[in-house]
Amino acid sequence: NDILIVEHESPKLTGGKVGLVKFRETEAEFREFILAREIPTTRPDAQTVDNLTAALKELSELRDLTGDELKPFSDTPEITRELIDDEVAKLELRVNELQQIASAVKVKSVASKLNEQVREFDERQTEHLADPEKNEQPNFDLLKASLTIALVDEEPFSVSAYLAYIDQEVTTIEETLSDDATPAARLEALTKYMFTDNGYHGSRFDYYHQANSYMNRVIDDREGIPITLSVLFMEFGKRLGLDIKGIGIPGHFIVAHFDNDEVQYIDAYGEATKLTLDEVKDLATNGRPEQFQDGFLEPVDHVAILTRMLNNLLGLAQDKQDKQAMLRYAELQMAVNPENVQARGMRAILYFETGRHAAAIADLDWFLDEQPPEIDINQIRRMRDYFIQQSNR
Repeated sequence: NDILIVEHESPKLTGGKVGLVKFRETEAEFREFILAREIPTTRPDAQTVDNLTAALKELSELRDLTGDELKPFSDTPEITRELIDDEVAKLELRVNELQQIASAVKVKSVASKLNEQVREFDERQTEHLADPEKNEQPNFDLLKASLTIALVDEEPFSVSAYLAYIDQEVTTIEETLSDDATPAARLEALTKYMFTDNGYHGSRFDYYHQANSYMNRVIDDREGIPITLSVLFMEFGKRLGLDIKGIGIPGHFIVAHFDNDEVQYIDAYGEATKLTLDEVKDLATNGRPEQFQDGFLEPVDHVAILTRMLNNLLGLAQDKQDKQAMLRYAELQMAVNPENVQARGMRAILYFETGRHAAAIADLDWFLDEQPPEIDINQIRRMRDYFIQQSNR
């Protein structure tokens, strides 16, 4: 294709043939390979190329294009096609950039909403701790936050509509209860509503489908994974006046219902199966209870739950090597917890790998400014130098 591949001054070859060898992706993308002492070019001179480029820019739109406008290109169809292909490649690159920008805008919007929910809770919690008598203990709305996470991938939907639907269903449950219903009776009514009357169930045949991590889809499909079903169970319970907390045991997620001094462990993924302490130990250690640690039973807060939900999505994206999706989830992890060092480091690398060099360097600058103790600052400096070097190419 009139492209010089290699030029050798003194090959000192006495016989045989010369060709090209590739060991991967061996399909040739060239034609008419030529070897000679001198190879005359078939390409037009630079001035002709400039004239053709200028003429292409002056062409009418396709609907108005006439045959006369194409005459200047009739003698040089190959170079004209090459120039057009170059222009198409530039346009495709720009389209791809605009699509990434549109995605970044969407992610930024969702991240801002999520961060606002976390910050508002933190502010109310600070006020409560400063004056418990004046300011009541705030509750973080995990349902709203988990629905917000789904917005980053799903087609636009109304979070408030789903919240209103759940509140309506809570009213339906309450109508089956007496005014003096005990926590045990309320828990039983919730279990019946979710798993008997409405068919919520753990995903068995398509466990790793992303829909199982989107709360709107879990509500629509009545199907989810342990953490999403547990969050929904917890949020229903909270609205029914129950004290239900999340327990993030290794490899699974369950809930615990607290009623005075009594604790009942429940597997929402198993359609609200009640678990004894020994069963929880077996579940947490794959049948090796001697490896159990008391810390496994500590309730986890909203930050840990949301981070774990995002880790699930991140893992699915990693399996697909989808760096744009990985970046979305790292962005949301940072919105949930701006001090998440691991998420920031991952985001810096993903920024760079997806072409956002300035944002990547800004994340590395944060490490240099804050110098978290668990980070090798010299490695961060080397990485920053490399990012800058590559950006200047």
